[in-house]
Amino acid sequence: MRHLRRGSGVSPALADPAPFAVATIDNPFLQLESLWANIIENSWNFCRNLRNASIELSFHALYGTPWMKHIDVARQAPTQTRDVSS
Repeated sequence: MRHLRRGSGVSPALADPAPFAVATIDNPFLQLESLWANIIENSWNFCRNLRNASIELSFHALYGTPWMKHIDVARQAPTQTRDVSS
Protein backbone atom coordinates (compact mmCIF):
# COMPACT_ATOMS: atom_id res chain seq x y z
CA MET A 1 0.00 0.00 0.00
CA ARG A 2 2.84 2.33 0.64
CA HIS A 3 3.87 2.44 -3.02
CA LEU A 4 0.35 3.71 -4.01
CA ARG A 5 0.61 6.77 -1.78
CA ARG A 6 2.91 8.85 -3.94
CA GLY A 7 1.95 12.42 -4.72
CA SER A 8 -0.61 14.51 -2.89
CA GLY A 9 -2.76 11.64 -1.71
CA VAL A 10 -5.89 13.11 -3.32
CA SER A 11 -7.97 10.74 -5.36
CA PRO A 12 -8.31 11.78 -9.01
CA ALA A 13 -12.06 11.35 -8.67
CA LEU A 14 -12.09 14.06 -5.98
CA ALA A 15 -9.82 16.46 -7.85
CA ASP A 16 -11.08 19.86 -8.99
CA PRO A 17 -12.90 19.44 -12.35
CA ALA A 18 -12.51 23.13 -13.27
CA PRO A 19 -9.56 22.61 -15.66
CA PHE A 20 -11.63 20.10 -17.62
CA ALA A 21 -14.91 22.04 -17.57
CA VAL A 22 -14.16 24.48 -20.37
CA ALA A 23 -17.31 24.75 -22.48
CA THR A 24 -17.78 27.04 -25.42
CA ILE A 25 -20.88 28.01 -27.37
CA ASP A 26 -19.85 25.99 -30.43
CA ASN A 27 -19.62 22.79 -28.38
CA PRO A 28 -21.88 20.26 -30.15
CA PHE A 29 -22.71 18.54 -26.86
CA LEU A 30 -24.03 21.79 -25.38
CA GLN A 31 -26.08 22.39 -28.51
CA LEU A 32 -27.46 18.85 -28.30
CA GLU A 33 -28.27 19.34 -24.62
CA SER A 34 -30.13 22.57 -25.40
CA LEU A 35 -32.01 20.95 -28.27
CA TRP A 36 -33.01 17.96 -26.12
CA ALA A 37 -34.15 20.24 -23.28
CA ASN A 38 -36.36 22.17 -25.71
CA ILE A 39 -37.84 18.93 -27.07
CA ILE A 40 -38.66 17.70 -23.56
CA GLU A 41 -40.17 21.05 -22.58
CA ASN A 42 -42.32 21.20 -25.71
CA SER A 43 -43.52 17.62 -25.23
CA TRP A 44 -44.60 18.37 -21.64
CA ASN A 45 -46.41 21.50 -22.84
CA PHE A 46 -48.14 19.46 -25.55
CA CYS A 47 -49.26 16.84 -23.03
CA ARG A 48 -50.63 19.54 -20.72
CA ASN A 49 -52.50 21.25 -23.56
CA LEU A 50 -53.89 17.92 -24.78
CA ARG A 51 -55.10 17.07 -21.27
CA ASN A 52 -56.78 20.46 -20.84
CA ALA A 53 -58.44 20.28 -24.25
CA SER A 54 -59.76 16.77 -23.64
CA ILE A 55 -61.20 17.78 -20.26
CA GLU A 56 -62.91 20.81 -21.77
CA LEU A 57 -64.24 18.78 -24.70
CA SER A 58 -65.60 16.13 -22.33
CA PHE A 59 -67.25 18.80 -20.19
CA HIS A 60 -69.01 20.39 -23.16
CA ALA A 61 -69.96 16.98 -24.59
CA LEU A 62 -71.64 16.02 -21.32
CA TYR A 63 -73.19 19.28 -20.16
CA GLY A 64 -74.01 20.61 -23.62
CA THR A 65 -76.57 17.90 -24.39
CA PRO A 66 -80.24 18.88 -24.61
CA TRP A 67 -81.06 16.50 -21.75
CA MET A 68 -78.67 18.26 -19.38
CA LYS A 69 -79.94 21.67 -20.51
CA HIS A 70 -83.47 20.51 -19.73
CA ILE A 71 -82.40 19.43 -16.25
CA ASP A 72 -80.84 22.83 -15.66
CA VAL A 73 -83.99 24.67 -16.81
CA ALA A 74 -86.18 22.43 -14.66
CA ARG A 75 -83.97 23.02 -11.65
CA GLN A 76 -84.09 26.79 -12.05
CA ALA A 77 -87.89 26.89 -12.55
CA PRO A 78 -89.83 28.22 -9.58
CA THR A 79 -91.33 25.46 -7.52
CA GLN A 80 -94.99 25.45 -6.62
CA THR A 81 -95.67 25.35 -2.92
CA ARG A 82 -98.95 24.65 -1.18
CA ASP A 83 -100.07 26.04 2.04
CA VAL A 84 -100.87 22.99 4.17
CA SER A 85 -101.56 24.89 7.37
CA SER A 86 -105.26 25.44 6.70
